[in-house]
Parts: sequence; structure tokens; C-alpha cells
Amino acid sequence: MDTAWENIELFTLCFARVAAFVTLLPVIGSRTIPKQVKVGIAVLLTIFMMSIVQMPVNTRVTETLPFFLLIIKEVLVGLTLGFLTKFIFVGIQIAGEIIGVQMGFGVAKVMDPGYQSQLSLIAEFQTMIAMLIYLTISGHHFLLRGIAYSYSTIPIGTQLHTTGIAGEITNIASGMFVSAVKIGAPVIAALLLSNVALGILARTVPQMNIFIVGLPLRIGVGFIALLVTMTLFVHIFSRLWVDFEHSFFAVIKLF
Repeated sequence: MDTAWENIELFTLCFARVAAFVTLLPVIGSRTIPKQVKVGIAVLLTIFMMSIVQMPVNTRVTETLPFFLLIIKEVLVGLTLGFLTKFIFVGIQIAGEIIGVQMGFGVAKVMDPGYQSQLSLIAEFQTMIAMLIYLTISGHHFLLRGIAYSYSTIPIGTQLHTTGIAGEITNIASGMFVSAVKIGAPVIAALLLSNVALGILARTVPQMNIFIVGLPLRIGVGFIALLVTMTLFVHIFSRLWVDFEHSFFAVIKLF
């Protein structure tokens, strides 16, 4: 009976961390994925985690309140680690929004079902490409390894040490804006040059209606620049993901 109760405790605590983590994962945690599927994935991962997780003897509780506090602690760990995965994709969305405004697509918005927010066409396009690259480079496998590794660094029932975590998360968040500039810089530079050329043309040929010519020109230049720099986009995202992996493990070690 004691062994059965210990397994129930272990499953509940493991499930709390894994479920909180899964709800914020890219692709799997999208709101387009049915809740039943997310719960099923979380249960399956929890069963796998139980084979490598041990319940410390001194953390076994018989009262409701201490056990509830342990569940809250596990949920906070899962949410923190899952929240980190949002930063790199938000940076890509920011880059897409900047490019979209420069191209004249600032008003044209589409609903992103994954984030339940309105994005410009370019931001949605770049986010979809980033998701495909994320799956191609096995980013989801890394995140699953990361949550498994967290149990060796942050065992169930241990006290959390949050010293330095806020600073590390702040550094990751600030890097989000740097990544947005890196991703959008080539296209933004091309659009800036096209605007300079339109300004010179407007001064040279005053009879030309520059507003009618300018909009399709910026759209054309923007799409050509996006196509030409697609390889660069893949390279930059891959480098950003490598940096994210180091930051992800750094946050885990700070708990």
C-alpha cells in the first residue's frame, strides 16, 4: 500500500512539472492542439520520467498542505522552463512585424491560432518558417532532454534557489530584441535603400506620383530580399537556437 501511494505521489509531482512545461512548448503547446492531446502527451512523458526520477525519502508527505505546496513548486519550475522557449519565437515575430511595416503590410493582419494574436503577414510567414526549422534541427528533442535533465538538477521536493534566475531570464529577454534586429537587418536595409532611391527619384522627376510607384516597389523589394536572405535566416535561427540551449541549461543550474 505504501509503495502504491508513493508511486501516486511521484506521478502527481512529475505530471505537474511536465504538464506545465508542455503547455508552453512550441508546436505541441499551441492552442490549435486539442487539450486532450496535450494531456495525453504529458501523461506519456510523465510515465517515461518516472523511470529516471526517484522520490526522496525526506520529501514523502502525508498531509495535504505540504503536498499541495510541492505541486505548486513543480508547476512553477515547468512554467519557467517552458516560458523560456517563447523568447526566441517572439524575437522572430518582432522582426517580421518591423519588416511588414516597412513593406506596407502594417495594416494587413492575420490571426495566429498558436498565440491567439494578430500578426502581420510577414511575421506569420517567418514564424511558420522558424517552426519548421525548429522541428528540422530536433529542437523539440532538445527540450524533452532538457526537462529530463531538470530532474537531476532540481530533484522533486528540494527547495528552490532563485538567486540569479531573474538576471539570466532578463539577459535572454534582451537577447530577443537583438535576435529580431539580426533577422530583420538584411531586409530592412534593402527597404531603406529602396526608400532612399524613391526619394531621389521624387526629386529628379517631380511629375511622377511617387506614392503609387513606391508601394508596389517596396513590396517587390521586400519579397525579393526575403527570398534571397532565406538561407541567412536559417543560419541565424540555428545559431540563436544554439545560444538558447546554453541559456536553457544555465537557468536550470541556477535553481
